[in-house]
Order: sequence, then C-alpha cells, then structure tokens
Amino acid sequence: MEHLIKKFKEKLEMKNNKKFINNLFIFLIILIIFLIGMNILFGDRDKESSNEELPLEKDDIANDYSSELENRLIGILKKFKDVGEVDVMITFEDGIETVSYFN
Repeated sequence: MEHLIKKFKEKLEMKNNKKFINNLFIFLIILIIFLIGMNILFGDRDKESSNEELPLEKDDIANDYSSELENRLIGILKKFKDVGEVDVMITFEDGIETVSYFN
C-alpha cells in the first residue's frame, strides 16, 4: 500500500503530469457515476423496507407519549378535592385507540 502511495506522489510531483491528472479526473467521474447508479438501483429497496418498519416505531412512540400524558393528567385530577378513582384515555387523531386502566 505504501508503494502505491509513493508512486502516486511521484506522479503528482512530475512537471508534465497532465495526462495522469486527466486520467485521474476521468476515473473519478466514472466512479461517481457508478456510485449514483448503484444508489438508484439498490437504494429503492432500502426505502421500501424502511417504510414498512416506520409505522410500528411511530405507533410505539405515540403510545408512549399518550401514556405519559394520561399519567400526568391522572396525577393532576387526583389533586382536586373530593376526587376518587380517575380513569383517563387520550387518543391522537391519526393514532390507534388504546385503553389504559390505572389504580
């Protein structure tokens, strides 16, 4: 590996290295086109699989957040005078409905 790096440095230090720089530039352009092509071909598959997993994660986050809000509201309502057992249910407009019972 060190030998290749040394050879590369020697080529760059040469006075008439226009051909080498042109070849290097062409190589980099071909590499960039190849990487973009690979991303287009194989990138769509990753998006499809990640979209299937996202709704589950969003639902979990929404459930955790609604549970946290329900617990806060129960704590606030229990502080009122003459309030006994309190049940609270919070649902979001675009979420699923869950029922939680607290004692």
